[in-house]
Amino acid sequence: MILYVEDGNVESCAVQLWNWVVAKKMGNQISEECNAKLRHSACKLICLIETSTLSPTTIQRQILMAMKTAHSWLDCKKFNLCEEFLDSAENPSFICVRELAERWSPDADSPERVDVQIHLFKVHCLQAELAVSRGQHEKGSALFFRCRDMLLSLPQEVPYLSMLCYNFGIETYEQKHFEESIFWLRQSYDTGKMNSKYSASSTHQAKSLRLLAKVYMDWDAIKYSEKALHALEIATTEEPHWEGLLLKVKILTRCKASETAILEAVEDLFKQDKPVTHALAALRSLLHDNRESLCSSCLERLSKHTQHSLEFGQILLFKLEFLLHFGHESLARQHVEDCITGHYTGRSLSDSVKKLFQAMIWEQAAKFYATDYATALQWYNCSASLYSPGSNDGNLGRLHRNRSICYQHMLQYEQAMEAAKEAQHCDPDSINTNFVIYQLTLSTGNIQTATEALSKMEMLSKSAENKDLCLEPNSLSELLELAAQLALEVGEQNKLAAKALEIFSSTSSDIKKNLHALKCLVRLRITSDEEEDKLIKDMVPMISYQQTALDKLKDCDGKLTVEERNADANWFKSIAWNFALDSENGPKNMETFFMLSYQLSRLCVEDVPQLLAQKTCLVMAAGAALQLGRESTGDEQLAQLTRVLEHTEACREVDARLRTEEVGQPQRDPSSALMRLYELEAKAKLCSLEGECSDRTSVASPRLEEALQSLFDLPDVEPHALETAAALLMDPPAHYLNLSKKALRFAFSMHLKRTPVCVCMNSKILHSLIQASLPRGVMEDPDSDEEAWGYFQDALFLLADKDGYPELQVLWLLTTAWNRGVAVLTYGRASKVAERWCSLAMRLLTHLTSLRSSYQQKV
Repeated sequence: MILYVEDGNVESCAVQLWNWVVAKKMGNQISEECNAKLRHSACKLICLIETSTLSPTTIQRQILMAMKTAHSWLDCKKFNLCEEFLDSAENPSFICVRELAERWSPDADSPERVDVQIHLFKVHCLQAELAVSRGQHEKGSALFFRCRDMLLSLPQEVPYLSMLCYNFGIETYEQKHFEESIFWLRQSYDTGKMNSKYSASSTHQAKSLRLLAKVYMDWDAIKYSEKALHALEIATTEEPHWEGLLLKVKILTRCKASETAILEAVEDLFKQDKPVTHALAALRSLLHDNRESLCSSCLERLSKHTQHSLEFGQILLFKLEFLLHFGHESLARQHVEDCITGHYTGRSLSDSVKKLFQAMIWEQAAKFYATDYATALQWYNCSASLYSPGSNDGNLGRLHRNRSICYQHMLQYEQAMEAAKEAQHCDPDSINTNFVIYQLTLSTGNIQTATEALSKMEMLSKSAENKDLCLEPNSLSELLELAAQLALEVGEQNKLAAKALEIFSSTSSDIKKNLHALKCLVRLRITSDEEEDKLIKDMVPMISYQQTALDKLKDCDGKLTVEERNADANWFKSIAWNFALDSENGPKNMETFFMLSYQLSRLCVEDVPQLLAQKTCLVMAAGAALQLGRESTGDEQLAQLTRVLEHTEACREVDARLRTEEVGQPQRDPSSALMRLYELEAKAKLCSLEGECSDRTSVASPRLEEALQSLFDLPDVEPHALETAAALLMDPPAHYLNLSKKALRFAFSMHLKRTPVCVCMNSKILHSLIQASLPRGVMEDPDSDEEAWGYFQDALFLLADKDGYPELQVLWLLTTAWNRGVAVLTYGRASKVAERWCSLAMRLLTHLTSLRSSYQQKV
């Protein structure tokens, strides 16, 4: 839908928007670009009014708004948008202004016509400003000449156009377009004097000429020196000013004028209201131009001219600068000493002058600080002399620290300690001061004081007031690194070095340096001269280093490359592994180190070797935890056994990842069986402690059944592992007879399947099975008899079919069978059962060799 809006309403809306923008801009509530955009909208809105209905007031309003909008876009450097609004001067609405002006008044010089001419003049000025901003010098100058021609009928605009040219001169000068700048500044001066009634002010004219002289000087002081001096001469005629006199000195200096001419120019400066400030600026130009004798002569005259001035301290400062600039260091130091003496004997220096003296003295001391400590100390002593007794200046502590360091390098340790104590008195909570004391006492062999200083540094590094402390000359981390290095180089103090590195690792935010420090700490402990057994017992620091490294490697996203993280994790993993192996007599430390090695391995690039390493670490950690469980009681034992199961569960997860790898696992992996044995023992003991089941009631634990079955399911399980499992199931407090016999039977069947059959091993398993089936004191259990009878038959089979059955085992079978028969008969059971057992014993007697004669008579 298209709505018709009356022209009056459109104009009213545009004016309201415009006035609102003006108010906001005056209050600095909107940005330059926002101001330009809103003016743009208001101007576009008012230009929607039909041309035929335009009133003279509306036309002038359109012109004014267009110019203001163009100027806003020019300030934003949006030249195309600025040009768009300036080109609107060609619009019929603007062209008809002259025609309307003719109708408004028959008088050619009527106010209405003048207003129109002023608007057009301002439009051309803006067009010139746009051209200059774009670097279009020829177009800008052509528009300027058009504007200057209009001044014949608009003489009151002379100052405006002169100022505009001056601004063009500044802009082009800043862009190093010296020739263009000279053109605009000359036009500024010439335009300013076009009309005697409306001429530019003398102040403005003088400013234009002084800037013109400066442009000549910067362009080519030697070539254009006469023009520059001539411009200054005219500027002085317009309005005398110290800046012109100072500029004259600089021009004369640059163009290598005679000393007489320069001295006359400097003397003119002495006659100004503030001779010291202005004269020193002139002398500084002579200084920078290396005019030593001339500068010295002028300085001497200035000193005599202003020796009773309150600003005389500034002259003393410049003299120090002069002496240092030309390399008269001994004279400079003597001058400082004279000034200090004068300060305390009647001619005191102001606080501001003293601060400037201190800055120059410290700068000079810093030049010698690394090469000539004696000279640096002399300057620092000068600085100390400027401080009043009891001064609490914050730099005083730093000053005494620097003095102490100079004394140290000069091997004057007593004076160094005195200076360090002064620094500590001035700034007791300074880490730098304590480092200086540490360095000094370490050099003199005072290890106890050095240790105390290092402890104080640690305390201060953790205190709240030092969290944002800006340390000089080094940061805290660099100081601690240097402290560790000094401990090793100066006194071979491993403990001190380790302490410094420990503080560093706890305070530094640089992860690379942090890890490097932790590696140094590990190496220091490994290479320590302490006894090995003591080293093994004191594992707490090493565990702390490894844990810290692990934590930092976990939280290093974006701080280390993948390769760097992998290399560091591998390094610390290997260290943890080696320390775990060295902890044979300490299962707690062994478990901790193996778990650290496992966790560090997880941070490495995952491949089959890393997964196998993880699995081995978990199995070894489970073994160490199990040993702890065997040695502990109560809740501690429960906790240890539970941890064993956590390790074995993690091991199963690693196993699962290994099976997904294309290369698969090695064919024989003893760790798998070992892990399951640890798991079985832990579960057996836990079930017993928790009262989950009782094998004596023929109730089997599902957890134990599952654990034992996982051992059976291993493709490469050894019979020996099954025999171990059987023993573990009967190890107190565990008592799982049925499961134990099940493991033994599985082991027995595996032995029978092997070629050749190991008769000796089978005889031991049958021994265990028979012993388990015929518990002492149980005579009324036919099932046990039958089970045991079957194992005796297996033994007879082996005796008949295989050689090598141990004779002592045969003897044990014989006596067991005979005793069983006798026991049955004694307890009044069927004589047939007793006869069967005794007959079995007689059959076994035939398999004895050397012992047959001894037992034949007995049975």
